[in-house]
Amino acid sequence: DVEAVLKTAGDVIGAALVEEGEAILPGLGKLVTQQKDARDARNPKTGETIHVPAHKAVKFKVSKGLKDAVAG
Repeated sequence: DVEAVLKTAGDVIGAALVEEGEAILPGLGKLVTQQKDARDARNPKTGETIHVPAHKAVKFKVSKGLKDAVAG
């Protein structure tokens, strides 16, 4: 049952991110999409410079209530 609930929640959150650019998780915070610019990066293992194209990424913003609760 829990697996089905989590799968459904993931589907709903994914759809909200695609359509609206954010998904609110009450009591926790919200997930938001942000545009990342193209850049050059370095592979730490080989030292090789690689190009990372522009893309969208998901960022989590913690709610004030949760932040305060964790901080003690």
